[in-house]
Amino acid sequence: MNIFDSSCPWQKGNLHTHTTLSDGRKTVEEAIALYRGQGYDFLAITDHRKYCPPAEKNGLRVIPGTEFDRNYMSPNIAYHILGIGLEREVVQDPAATPQQILDAIHGAGGLSIVAHPGWSLMTHESLQELSGYDGIEIYNGVSEYYSGRGYYSDYADVLAANGIMKRLFATDDTHWYERDAFRGYIMVQAPDNTWASIRKGIEENRYYSTQGPELHQITLDETTFTLHVDSSPLCSVIFYSDTFFAGNRVQLGDHITHSQYKINSTDHHVRVEGIDANGKHVWSNFIEIPQ
Repeated sequence: MNIFDSSCPWQKGNLHTHTTLSDGRKTVEEAIALYRGQGYDFLAITDHRKYCPPAEKNGLRVIPGTEFDRNYMSPNIAYHILGIGLEREVVQDPAATPQQILDAIHGAGGLSIVAHPGWSLMTHESLQELSGYDGIEIYNGVSEYYSGRGYYSDYADVLAANGIMKRLFATDDTHWYERDAFRGYIMVQAPDNTWASIRKGIEENRYYSTQGPELHQITLDETTFTLHVDSSPLCSVIFYSDTFFAGNRVQLGDHITHSQYKINSTDHHVRVEGIDANGKHVWSNFIEIPQ
């Protein structure tokens, strides 16, 4: 079983971007020009509590979005939730709970992504208590380069081990358009860059998250129970699962373009994480293992 469709083109995009509509340093028009110049096909403008309508400019698809937030100071925990592909503006009620925000996003036809859980000092329990969100950020560029809390693999794995398997997204969350810009994005298989096509690719898990390295194909051989990965050159490939110890989980080399993992009998799911010679990561989504 191949995860990706070799006949379908790839679309590059970022789902977390800020502009002068809230606290970003570039206008919407400037952001569109910068991302298009970097080869992006789609971009979600997700300013804080502001709605950016859909648009298409110079070949780049602007996906309507908003970042909703609730910040609590005792104890310190923040809930920042992206609404992506909203069919209408959603005005946040200042008294709304995080769950009510999620429900409002879905009511407006959007996808909901919990943003930067580590930056937000979220607990695993707080993520387990929320219901119905579509995904979480596994990487956030501005959180890495300005706060030192940009990687969230442990959240993804603990949730999955507790039966809450979410889609994973790398974003840059650009504000300053300096160290934070173009640091994380997703590659989606879709025939075009319309939101309907992009959303379908996401919902069918025909995408991956990256800082630059590429995943060309992931194949699950259900006869030999082996997972095969073809990629751009990597120095390490890690096969994360819900098994405590897997001696074959980490594979190291100077120029790995094909790797494979013999699935353990205790694995219910596996995800792939690779790192290249420049320290840049690539992440697959979770792959459920037939039992």
